[in-house]
Amino acid sequence: MPYCRICHKLVFSSLMSPEGIQHFETAFENSDFYREISLGTEESLLHALEIIYDETFDVTVRSHQEETKGWTYLHLVVDKYMQMKEEDEETARLLIRALYRLALVGCDANARDDGGLTALIKSARILDQNLMTHLIRIGMFPYR
Repeated sequence: MPYCRICHKLVFSSLMSPEGIQHFETAFENSDFYREISLGTEESLLHALEIIYDETFDVTVRSHQEETKGWTYLHLVVDKYMQMKEEDEETARLLIRALYRLALVGCDANARDDGGLTALIKSARILDQNLMTHLIRIGMFPYR
């Protein structure tokens, strides 16, 4: 039987069935990594950093929800960083570590969401030089 690398459950139906398609479309938001990043506590972010190195972690999964369509985990981390940096800068630094780890395990640094934005472009819109510097260091190409 197929095994979902994201939610760690057996998938009893074919991926082409309605249930399989729905599972695929909700995999990003149902992942442990998404849940931990969304919580945004120091403990949850430390756990998210551990999840990245788990052999079942799939960096290729993308969001299929309307407001975040096409997002990769890099987009998610950048978005959470932009929310947290003013409130708790020290905890937000854990998100910078997550960017580097995602790049090390093969997350596409230049991936665009359905609106055509890379994580670098998102950070440039708020003029966060610190975040932009880290994104360029992990391999994002500013003119692509």
